[in-house]
Amino acid sequence: MKTFLTILCATAVLFTTGCSSDDVTYRNENVTFDMSYKIDGMLYKDMIPTSTIDGTHIEITGYQGFDDSYAAISLSVPDMVKKGTYTVTNARSNNSYNAVYMYGTSKTKRAATSGSITVTNVTATYIEGTFQFTFTLDGATKTVEQGYFISDNTNY
Repeated sequence: MKTFLTILCATAVLFTTGCSSDDVTYRNENVTFDMSYKIDGMLYKDMIPTSTIDGTHIEITGYQGFDDSYAAISLSVPDMVKKGTYTVTNARSNNSYNAVYMYGTSKTKRAATSGSITVTNVTATYIEGTFQFTFTLDGATKTVEQGYFISDNTNY
């Protein structure tokens, strides 16, 4: 009986302390692209992927919605990227790290005003990491936090 009560209590603890559905989910071993993030506390996940190499940079973009509901984050990292944490900039150069928020029918762009991209794993065909940045929209500062990306693409 004592064992039964211990198991019952342990099960109750597991079910009542699970993760919130608002948590950003990290890597699923079978996923070849994923991006999720929060903007001012609102979770965006299950983004539709695009990833390409653009001369000297890998462009990783996740978007959702169409027309007025379109929202996207685009990250740009040098194609010779290594593990580490990098400051995002507005200026584009061979070694720059950039982040942009895009929205609406016209895909209006708002470049990051501050932030970072952390590359946690990278190979010739795979890149994974986290990001956070701020941008200005209609005079207000918006915060992108708990950003996560994974892209497995043989084009790198």
